[in-house]
Amino acid sequence: MWIAKLTQDLLTGNDINLKFNYLLEVKNPNNKKASINGLEWIAFVDDKKLVEGEIDKPIEVEANKTKIIPIEINVNLLDVFSKDIGQELL
Repeated sequence: MWIAKLTQDLLTGNDINLKFNYLLEVKNPNNKKASINGLEWIAFVDDKKLVEGEIDKPIEVEANKTKIIPIEINVNLLDVFSKDIGQELL
């Protein structure tokens, strides 16, 4: 049933908002703690921009450790499928 609703929304131009978390594994191979104040990121598919965002809080990874950083992603599927990139994802 949800496929019919999704198809209808795509055909009628209704927004289809999707929110999910991507878990980014960060490794620090150094002997000292690594830290940054934030991070801007862009996700591409076949050299086409899909979505972008930022982490606006400090990230620290202790020496010789690994840390999982959750990245919240919000995307409107209508925007994705109205661009050429939508065909690449299908």
